[in-house]
Amino acid sequence: MIHILIGTKGQFIKTIPVLQELEKRNIDYNFIHTSQHYDITFKILKIFNAKSPDYFLSSKKNDLENIIQAIPWFMSCLIKGVNDKKNMWKNKKGIVVVHGDTESTLLGVILAKLSGMKVAHIEAGLRSHDIFNPFPEEIIRIITSRFSDYLFAPSDLAIDNIRKYKNQKIYNTHGNTVFDSLSYIKKITKKNPSKKPYKFLYAVASLHRKETLYNRKLVEKAISYIEIASKKNHIVFILHKNTLFTLKKYDLLFHLEKNKNVILKKSFLDYLSFMELIIDSEFVITDGGGLQEETYYLNKPCLILRKKTERKYGLGETACLSRFDGDEINYFLNNYREFHRKKNKEEIYNPSKIIVQKLIEEEVLIQNQKNKAY
Repeated sequence: MIHILIGTKGQFIKTIPVLQELEKRNIDYNFIHTSQHYDITFKILKIFNAKSPDYFLSSKKNDLENIIQAIPWFMSCLIKGVNDKKNMWKNKKGIVVVHGDTESTLLGVILAKLSGMKVAHIEAGLRSHDIFNPFPEEIIRIITSRFSDYLFAPSDLAIDNIRKYKNQKIYNTHGNTVFDSLSYIKKITKKNPSKKPYKFLYAVASLHRKETLYNRKLVEKAISYIEIASKKNHIVFILHKNTLFTLKKYDLLFHLEKNKNVILKKSFLDYLSFMELIIDSEFVITDGGGLQEETYYLNKPCLILRKKTERKYGLGETACLSRFDGDEINYFLNNYREFHRKKNKEEIYNPSKIIVQKLIEEEVLIQNQKNKAY
């Protein structure tokens, strides 16, 4: 049995192509939801026409907004997973597939190992080489790499970062699974083209990473740069729940509400609507690694409000890593049209297909070893 254990918006977007590939091949799988993000993930499932989860590690029905909520959620999921492992795993051993570097990733690794299961890690090998940037993601990556059995790395650089692990099998997926998701989204938009969201030119801003939001100085810097950008462009600022919570906490929200050139999107945008917004924008301002990859695929200029990034996509082409340096940021804002992908062709690989093929091969190998043992 292949078990898929995920729980965040990003994990759903990037792992659903793997689920779609499993279904294409009529391969049964056990879909476990940690409910780290609940509302938003069900809307993502609907867009991709994917099946509902088979098992929920948490009964909560709302998305986590801050660390105060995250700690009891994590512990309750861990306890339930240990006490109810027969139902969670459907009484079947196999490979537990986890993704990325979130608390749900760590949960999956711990619960799989406590149950004597093998772990496959999608998006393995990403490293900033600084445990505090991003935190705790970098630590979760290291732990996951150490205890996984199969590492699916999206690039040669990612493979170089995990080559030291000798007991794990490492596979190059030649791209991130988000490219498969974007390919699916582009097919939908071609079939059902929507109206342009705004008649005027605009840029999109998004902040959500913990190392940004838990550091008041970084939040204030990020907001100041968004306001600078708004002097020349309208800014559509996507407010995640944790971002809205932080802006209220630091009394920064009212500054943005008074800015006529900043459009605050407090209501939920599904992934399809969000990508359509990105496609029609002039450029993107973000602290997220996912948008760094998505804007690379879409050939859209992207300003990264981070000190370091573990991803190579777009750097030197579509993406500008600001390091919170004012000169770098001002250069991007004044010259964003220079930031584009030098190669016009899109990714030709299908990372999800590579992952599923290797999972099948490993499952067969495991079963053959068991049969020989008998």
